[in-house]
Amino acid sequence: MTERVNCINKNCNNSILPETAKKTNGFCMPCVQHKAREERQKYIKENCKDIDPFLGVTDLVEIIRLHHVKRTHDPLIKYIPFQGSLEEVYNNLTEKDEVRLIDMSIKEAEKGNLNYIESICLELAAFRSSDLSKLHKFMLLNNLYYPGMLFKDANLEVIKNLLNRVNENAENLDDILLALAWSGNKDVISMFSSWMKESPIFSSQLYIPPYNYSKEAGWELLSTSKVKKLYLDKCYPLLAEKKNTLNDNLSSCTLSENKCEWCGNNLTNLLELNLSERT
Repeated sequence: MTERVNCINKNCNNSILPETAKKTNGFCMPCVQHKAREERQKYIKENCKDIDPFLGVTDLVEIIRLHHVKRTHDPLIKYIPFQGSLEEVYNNLTEKDEVRLIDMSIKEAEKGNLNYIESICLELAAFRSSDLSKLHKFMLLNNLYYPGMLFKDANLEVIKNLLNRVNENAENLDDILLALAWSGNKDVISMFSSWMKESPIFSSQLYIPPYNYSKEAGWELLSTSKVKKLYLDKCYPLLAEKKNTLNDNLSSCTLSENKCEWCGNNLTNLLELNLSERT
């Protein structure tokens, strides 16, 4: 039996084979790997560069595009996030800006990149009353139905098109039903109501009744076929305050000591609750 030797690291209790010791100058593999990690971290710290992709950019559309770019992770590059308020950027968009964003998203989707549709256009649907009819036409032409929120306030032609596809497109049935639910159209409500009274044939392909897809869009049908909202019309923003004036045991939007493993920036704690004094 080969006699093992101790790792030359005085703080390590591991033993290794003599052959391994020759290859690693007497260190065990965990110590070798630990040293390599330390050297790597030191190299990254000394050579990491800060890059601000928003530097000098004033075009609102370009700011939004840059915000949604998916960047390849590089430990030697720290991308500085947009320092302004993206909410204000969206609020200041003109109709021409919205058209540019939609056209840009469609061009990217034609290349196979659906990221802009699922992010930029989704925010247009959620926070603005943008005309997305051109986007809807493109999506229907290419059998794209996700995210369903994009079809919020869709026009009658789009809704009829979606309703016609319910019985024809089993592969995308879930997404089509969600798109219909988000449209909130009276014809959709009437159709969902009829499904509540009598299950359609395609119900066997679903895990839940088709009319329950409405809950994903924030509403449900009562037994009287009336619509009940599942949200409050009035909402309030959560803002960071220098001094908490509401409750000493509650803090919001505070900077964390922990860092994001991807970009290296400090994380933000959305809510911090002190439960040590709870009753």
